[in-house]
Order: sequence, then structure tokens, then C-alpha cells
Amino acid sequence: MIKGNTHMPKLFIASDSTASIKTDDKRPETGWGEYLNTFLSPKIKVVNKALNGRSSKSFVDEGHLDLIDQEIGKDDYLIIQFGHNDQKHEDPNRYTDPNSTYKEYVLRYLRVAKKNGAHPILISSVTRRHFIDGKLDPNAVPNYPKAMQELAI
Repeated sequence: MIKGNTHMPKLFIASDSTASIKTDDKRPETGWGEYLNTFLSPKIKVVNKALNGRSSKSFVDEGHLDLIDQEIGKDDYLIIQFGHNDQKHEDPNRYTDPNSTYKEYVLRYLRVAKKNGAHPILISSVTRRHFIDGKLDPNAVPNYPKAMQELAI
């Protein structure tokens, strides 16, 4: 924040259940975005827009990115993290291909940030709790982290 500037930067989170704020009936489950503000300066306001069950596609199609577009401003931040629900082939409302439509949707988030003078932050998907021989499956969220990394380069 620039000295003398009265704008309190906002950090928006566009994501799925891995980052969302949970209801009391889901406790002790929490999303990583739920307590992010406790690790940041009080001079940054966290605006957690993450929603359970959303993919990069359904978040856009349901108008949630439009709401961020209306609220985000210059020198704000937009964290973008999807992948878990994007891989659901059986659900055409959420599925995206990691090498094509996933990247196309993530680019929409990047354009919203750029258009508004905000800073995008790309985060690859958190792994699923899927184990093989007692170890986390490194391919539990196949190709989506790689696709996000490719967009960040």
C-alpha cells in the first residue's frame, strides 16, 4: 500500500470447497481460505468467494466471476485455484479439459484481474485424499496443476 493511499487492498479468493468457508454442520472441516486473514496484515481484507462444488467453468457460468469483476479494483489481488471439480467428466456443467477448456476459463479470471488493475495469483489444485499403498496418489488431480503452472509461466 502506498503511503497516504486510503485504499485497503482486498485479496479475493475464487475457488472451490478446498478454500471455502464451511458451515457449522461441516466442522471440523475447513477450507484453506477460511483462515488466510490470520496470516496476513490487517491492512489487507480477504474476500473469500470460494464455493463448494464449483469448477472454473461453473463458477463463471453461475455469475460468481462477474460479481468479483464488479467489486475488485486497482492493486487488489485475485487468487485463482480450481481443478477438483473440473475433472468430473460425468458433469458437463463442471467438467473442463486441463489442456483446453480449463485454461480458457482460467484466462477469463486473469482478464478480470488485468482489466481492473488487480494482481492475479494462480494456485494449483490441492491434492485429493486418495492413497495408493498408504501414500498420497501424485495423480489424484491429474494434469490440472500442470495446466495452471503452464498458465503462470
